[in-house]
Amino acid sequence: MVFVENKNTFLSKIEESNILKLFYCFLQNNSLQINLEDYQSQTDKDYASFIQALISNDKSSFTHLYNQFCKKKPSATSPWVNNDFLIFSLIVGVFRFDIDKRWIINVINTRNTQDVTQLKINTTLKNIISNNFASNDNLQGIVLVFQYLLYGNFSIDVTKSLYQRVTNDPELFSGKHDFYTCIALRAIEVIVDSKDFSNAKEIHDLKNFSELFLKRVDRISKFLRSSIILTASGLLIFYIWKYDETWGKIDIIGGVLGSGGLFSLWKVLYNILKKGLLKLLGYSQYFK
Repeated sequence: MVFVENKNTFLSKIEESNILKLFYCFLQNNSLQINLEDYQSQTDKDYASFIQALISNDKSSFTHLYNQFCKKKPSATSPWVNNDFLIFSLIVGVFRFDIDKRWIINVINTRNTQDVTQLKINTTLKNIISNNFASNDNLQGIVLVFQYLLYGNFSIDVTKSLYQRVTNDPELFSGKHDFYTCIALRAIEVIVDSKDFSNAKEIHDLKNFSELFLKRVDRISKFLRSSIILTASGLLIFYIWKYDETWGKIDIIGGVLGSGGLFSLWKVLYNILKKGLLKLLGYSQYFK
C-alpha cells in the first residue's frame, strides 16, 4: 500500500511538471504536444527539443541538434552536464541514430558527485554507453528501460530482484532523484507487462493486501481489547456496588481501577488477541 500511495503522489507531481511529464511520456513511447516557451532555461529547452525529435523518431532533426549541441565544452560545473534527463535523452539518440559516441563519453566522464545514488546513475550511464549492460554496478532499472526504448525488449535477467528492490526502496520517492524515480516506475510497468514476469502484478497486489490485512487485524484487536476490558470492568464495578457494604464501595472500586487490575492486561491482551486472530484467519500459517 505504501508503494502505491507514494506512486500515485509522484504521478500527480509528474502532471504538474513539464520536465517530468515530457520525460515520462517519452519513456512510455507516448507523444506530447511540446511548446518550448513552457520551458524556462536553455538547458530545459534543449532537453525538450531532443525529446521531441526522439518521440517523432526524426533522425535528421536530432542529428542537427546534436551536431550543434556537441560544440559545447563539458565542465563538471555546467548545469547541462549534470542534467540526467538531458544526458539520458542524448545517449538514447546516439544509439538509436548511430551517432559517434566520443563526445557524449567525454561528457559522462566529466560528471562528478559525492551523492551515492547519483554516483550509481553516472556509473550506469557510463556502462550503457560502453554496452556493458550486465555490470553489477548498474542500476538495472535504467538498463532495462534503455533497452526497452531502443529494442522493445531487454536482455538482463533480473526482473524479479529488480521488481522487489524498486517496490521496497525507501528512498525512491524522497524527491532527490526524480529522473531515477521516473525510470524505476517505468521499469515496473515494463516488468509487469513482460511475459517473463507475468505474475508480477499478482505479487504486488498480494503484498498490498497483506499490509491492509495487518492494519485491519490491528484495529480489530484494539477494538476487542477495549470491549473486553470495558465489559469486565463494568461487570466488576456492578458486582462490587451491589453486594459490598455501602461505605466500602468507593474505596474498593478505586482500588480495583487504580491498582492496575484489569487495565494491567492492556498490552498483554492486545498481543493475545492479535496472535489469535492471525492464527484463526490463517495468516500465521503462510507469513511470519
